[in-house]
Parts: sequence; C-alpha cells; structure tokens
Amino acid sequence: ASIRPINAEFKVLWFEDAHTLSHDVQHALRRIMERYSATCRFIFCTTNASSLIPPISSRCLPLFFSPLTPEQILTRLREVLTGMGVSEETVHQDELSLLVTAAGGDLRKAIMYLQVRVVTGVEVTPESFGEGETRKIAAAAFRAMESKDIATAQRRLEGLMIEYGLSAREVLDELMRIVRREYYHPTIISCIADADYILTHAGNEYLQVNALAARIVGEVFL
Repeated sequence: ASIRPINAEFKVLWFEDAHTLSHDVQHALRRIMERYSATCRFIFCTTNASSLIPPISSRCLPLFFSPLTPEQILTRLREVLTGMGVSEETVHQDELSLLVTAAGGDLRKAIMYLQVRVVTGVEVTPESFGEGETRKIAAAAFRAMESKDIATAQRRLEGLMIEYGLSAREVLDELMRIVRREYYHPTIISCIADADYILTHAGNEYLQVNALAARIVGEVFL
C-alpha cells in the first residue's frame, strides 16, 4: 500500500466479502487507509454494510448495486460452461433457467450452483432449490441435535451452505424459522443471536455454524 505504482496514480485493494473481516482486522486497515491514502484506494465489497466498523464506513463512498437481470446471469453462465469445456447438452436450458431463478440476481451464487451441478452430475429440478427443501434440512439438523448427534447436525448445516449455497446467516435464518415453529426455546434463540454476532468478527463461517450446533446440544438437549 505504501509504494506508488509506476504506471498509475495509485493502487487499488479489493476486499471481497468484507463483512467477514474481524473488527481487529478492520481497525488495522483503518490505520493503513489513513496512512497510505495518497498511494492506495480501498474497495470493500459486502452484502452486509452494517458489519463494517464506523471508522471505515465513514471513510467510504457507499455504492449500491441492483441484482443482475436473468438475461445477464444466463449469458454469463453460458460463458462459464464454455470455459469449463461443458456443452449445453450436459446442462440443459431448463436447468440453467432454474439456476438463474434460484440465484435471485446474485451472479456469484448462480456460478456456484452451476459448478455444483457440473461436478456432482445431479440434474437440477424445481425441488432442488425449493425453500421447503432447505427448511426440511434445517429441521433434520434440529432433530439430530435433539438426539445429541452433533456430527450429523453439523453435516446437515454444512450441506445447506455447500449444496444449497446458503450463507451462514441464511442458515441461521432457517434455524430461527424452525425455532419459532417447533421449539421457541429462549436458550436456542440466545445461541443463534450470539452466533450471528460472532459472524461479524469471525472469518470462518463453517466453524461458527458447527460451534452453534455443538453449543445448542450442550446447553439445551443434554
């Protein structure tokens, strides 16, 4: 950050998923931003702007982007298929349309869905991304917790993130829906709230989701 580039006025540092930066890291970055503003520009890309500490957010120009159109995402997915050497006969048009719909304007999520489809070879159906399916998996995770089967509960929750593309906070949302419907235990709600707070400071979503499952079993179902 301190060295000015030879052929440009300044460097650009891009932070993808800036909401995963811990507060300690953000405070360190704030000092770097202040010291090297003449030679470097910083871009923080996030889906949760409130996770950035005020000293950083106050020094930034916020830019908000609308979700991409289905046509834009579909075009990019076809380009990705070409780059992967996969023909459209392998992944049919109907499947691509389902992936686009499930992504909800999020190109990165759409590409991840496509990569999972190509790697696993499992055809995409309307049920693949149904809200009911993720809800069933979250409920199954809770049943595993009730049975004190932490490993199974953790696998279920990780599956929501790996196979369905949910973020850790989206997993927490699914768990809260199950809690409201079936459990409504104050300790479970407290555990989920603590996990949501910790995710702002922690960098490993999988670790925090696994820790949440272990904590719920230890504090509620043992």
